[in-house]
Amino acid sequence: MDFSSPTRIPFKLVRKTADETVNNSTVLQNDNELKLAVLANEVWYIEAVIIATILAASDFKWHWTMPALAEFYGLGHEEFPYNNFSSYFELSATTSIEAVAAPETKVCRMQGLYIGGANGGDLQLQWAQNAAAVEDTKVLANSHIRAYKVN
Repeated sequence: MDFSSPTRIPFKLVRKTADETVNNSTVLQNDNELKLAVLANEVWYIEAVIIATILAASDFKWHWTMPALAEFYGLGHEEFPYNNFSSYFELSATTSIEAVAAPETKVCRMQGLYIGGANGGDLQLQWAQNAAAVEDTKVLANSHIRAYKVN
């Protein structure tokens, strides 16, 4: 790549426009807005920023669903005062739930490489409480996905 004449790399941005709440449920549910349509055999570099309000009793878990035979390799990093940590994840269409510890509002950053299989469809964020509790767990407006097509 010639750095003396930079080119713009096109990307897709999917931004959450409203807060979404789960209360007393550990059942993974599709986020109302955070998904990316992908075609067969496409490769994408994905960056996601999830802003969540999580209370102590419930914790939080997330998962990405994707078309059959696709894979997603990446790193998840949780940021909140006094306690930051990172974790590697390797996902397929049938695996991967990451549970995270809870203080209150925090930012989860995820980045990785999505490698599409023979089918198109949606790369869809799912999330829920990790332990059912009668308290609101929210993914907040302005959470977003930024995706760069690699091939």
